Amino acid sequence: MDPSVEDYVKIMQLYARYARAIDSGDGEGWSNCYASKGQYLSSTFGECNGRPELSIFAVDHYKRWIDKGIQTRHWNNQVLLTDNGDGTITGSVYVLLAGVKKGEAPQLYLQTTYTDTLIKEEGRWVLKQRRSDADMRPDPSQLGFTKWETQA
Repeated sequence: MDPSVEDYVKIMQLYARYARAIDSGDGEGWSNCYASKGQYLSSTFGECNGRPELSIFAVDHYKRWIDKGIQTRHWNNQVLLTDNGDGTITGSVYVLLAGVKKGEAPQLYLQTTYTDTLIKEEGRWVLKQRRSDADMRPDPSQLGFTKWETQA
């Protein structure tokens, strides 16, 4: 069943805040897109549980790219939301992670699909769980990363 128009708009706003927060190193803003005990499961970056760990990951993720001179942009598209009828919404999102170094052309670094479980917590939609399953990702050593996991 499709979610209400109001819920759809609120979740699209959540997805926009999420992308802008991770691309700007706003750990608190990014972690607040999740439930208090939310979970991020990534085939590329590993697993984070709960807002404190999520916040550390977001800051670390941003810093790793910026230290390489790369400004990232997460591009969400083909958003499909399904109201499960039990107070949860399932989301499926196609995502591209692009990045650019000053004076150079943008590059595509990651193609993935997010599969989300969304819940209302304190009156707002948040991610209970986000699973990111990459179709394409670079070898971390090509970017000078020793590992992808958060260094928390």
